[in-house]
Amino acid sequence: MKTLLLGLLILNSCTLGREKISQEGVSPSAKWFRINTEHALEDTNGIKEHLFFDASSRINWNDHTVKFVAMTPQNSRLSHGLDLASGRPYAKHMYCKQNDIWGEYSGTVNRPPYAQGFIPRVLDQLGEAQRIIYFSKNDKLEAFKQYEAKVIAGYIESFCPVMNCEREEWHSRLILIGVDPEDKDLHDLSVDKFKEVFKWPKVKAHLENAEGKNFIGNNTSPRWKGSELITAQDAMSFFRKHAKFFKGRELLGIQKSCHDLFDKLWTNVGEVRLEDQSAKNASEVKQKLEVISILRAGKEPVGFMERFEAFSKDHYKDVVTCSKFVYSGNVNKNAEKFWFLNYVKAFYLLYQQGYYFNCGSNSWGRNILKEDGQYLYSVADTLKECKIDQIDIAMNYMKNFIRSEKDKTSEFLRFIDYDNQGIGTHEKIYNWVHFPHTKLTCSDKKHDTFLQNLDIFVDDITWKNRSPGKDYDDKVIY
Repeated sequence: MKTLLLGLLILNSCTLGREKISQEGVSPSAKWFRINTEHALEDTNGIKEHLFFDASSRINWNDHTVKFVAMTPQNSRLSHGLDLASGRPYAKHMYCKQNDIWGEYSGTVNRPPYAQGFIPRVLDQLGEAQRIIYFSKNDKLEAFKQYEAKVIAGYIESFCPVMNCEREEWHSRLILIGVDPEDKDLHDLSVDKFKEVFKWPKVKAHLENAEGKNFIGNNTSPRWKGSELITAQDAMSFFRKHAKFFKGRELLGIQKSCHDLFDKLWTNVGEVRLEDQSAKNASEVKQKLEVISILRAGKEPVGFMERFEAFSKDHYKDVVTCSKFVYSGNVNKNAEKFWFLNYVKAFYLLYQQGYYFNCGSNSWGRNILKEDGQYLYSVADTLKECKIDQIDIAMNYMKNFIRSEKDKTSEFLRFIDYDNQGIGTHEKIYNWVHFPHTKLTCSDKKHDTFLQNLDIFVDDITWKNRSPGKDYDDKVIY
């Protein structure tokens, strides 16, 4: 209860929720990561602000105004993504001149004629930050700052995650359309008038092409499709009914539950215990056997593999869910714990993405999807069949396997420490990101080169092997 009250106090302090945000933009204050600094992102300047959880989430259902965080300003040369767990932005690609893959717009598209952002503490129908595109005649917004918009329309965006989706394979979500709340001339635009003023055919072509296409080799297929516009009333009604709105107490409950889960993964599995270590003499062998005897008597797991198997059986899916929204560890406070958690998260996330580790061949590969929608090989199967030295192999091979699969999927796992590539945000993120792997049909091939040069993991970090050394009498006791 003390943690909950402290969290509510921190989240409510310095809140922007009841204040009017000026059109100059406001940077959120760091509150989310201050609640538990054992699981926090910080740099040399201190605790970082979380763009999704720290920014104000005020929504006025009467006048259709919302507060949002601008991610990609109008006419920006760069497209930015948001990592929900760290709350930090990263660069996805540079915009370039492209044709309309649907063949509906005869011109080309390049930089967006609108700003793109998201509404804090709200998830859309696909479990991502609720997106909004923003139009203004004059203002140019600054990336990663918060502004206010008046919603005047919306549309349904359909997303195809693979090549040549069948109708049932498309995923849909609502995108809100907002305008400058200070520009009264824009407030009462009808849908038809809005299309005329902001040249909707060209805007729609941008929305369906500028972020890339699906591809295999040199063959491309549509990744995005926009519906006809819907009115502000219909858009806000759909938004209210179908979005997920996070509230203060619920948020803190989720954060605490996930922090407890990450701590349990470390203390119950990751921390090295006496039975994990090789005994150097007869006295240590005796002590080790006594500990093992007590654990067996209490029907407790013995050794890293049994602990990892028991934890994964109960909590694999929970860790995957928590990892999407809640940051784990703090590399500045406990580096060993931080890297252990992130290796295990990557191990779990690969299974979620349809991969598995084959104990027979000591290699990662594609899992088999059964008719019931479940994968043939589960995390539990692997941990039951593999020996401890094979799990060490699995962990050590992961980053090279991810790198080898990068060109074969529509998105790939990437651990971003600092977003320092040429077009990067230079933000500290220190988290696994699902990075989009799309084709920009540009003539200069810069995007292809950009994707090829992306780092997958930190070069100087390795898995700490868990295979126990032999005891002094040349045996391994378990």
